[in-house]
Formats: sequence, structure tokens, C-alpha cells
Amino acid sequence: MRTYTVTIAGSSAAGELHSLHSWLQYDDEVRQHADISLHAAPPRSNELGGLTDLLQLVTDNAWNTVMFVTAVVTWRRSRPSHPSVTIQRGEITVTVDGGGSEEISRIADALDHEDSIECEPDETGDDYTEGEPNETGEGGSSNS
Repeated sequence: MRTYTVTIAGSSAAGELHSLHSWLQYDDEVRQHADISLHAAPPRSNELGGLTDLLQLVTDNAWNTVMFVTAVVTWRRSRPSHPSVTIQRGEITVTVDGGGSEEISRIADALDHEDSIECEPDETGDDYTEGEPNETGEGGSSNS
């Protein structure tokens, strides 16, 4: 299962997110493999909040990232202002602001990168997973 967060900047972001939500709901491939929902981000100390700030997709194992990025690019092309779309998955954040096949491939590869992170040995020779602290709080956690 993968979780993607999609945001759009600008004064019409909430309306654009609703439009993208509808667009993705009508895409058979996306709808079949993802639960798509709109959310309001928690308000900051000086804001009222309550507007739709992000779109979230929770996908199954048959998810095709290239199809998703292609759907976002196609939606962008249909919009008069061609809004910039930011997609985040885990620690990876990408911005869709073009739409050529090379960009689609680059963005999909970046979003899928988290799946391809391999375990590397630490100083002791034990395997660890990138980003998780080991017993001492440094490096990676031991998997042995």
C-alpha cells in the first residue's frame, strides 16, 4: 500500500483540487487501484482553516505510478491556468509543471524510488534499512 499527497498552490487551489479529484475519480485505472479523498490541512496559528488543502490517494499493490502521473499531466493540460501540482510520497516530493513523456517517466521513477531502496550493511556488517536508527540511534536499524 502506498500513500500519495497532492497539493496545488495558488488562490484557486481548493477549486483545482476538487477538479483533480473528480478527474481522477473518472479515470478507471486510478479509481480501481486507489482510494481518493480530499482533506483540509490543520490550520496554522493565524489561519481559520477549513478549506480543502490536499488530495490523498491510498493505493493497492497493483498501482501503476506512470498511469497516475499521466492522469495528473492530462488534467493539468485541460485547465486554463495549467496549475503546478506537487505530489509527495513519504520523503519524496515532486512538482508537475510540464508534461512531456520524459517528465512523466522522471516523476514516476522518483515516486517509485522509495520502493527500490536497498538494505546496505552498516559498520558492523549487519543489514539495515535506510533512515531507521539502530540500537545506538545512529545509522540504520539491524535486521539480523
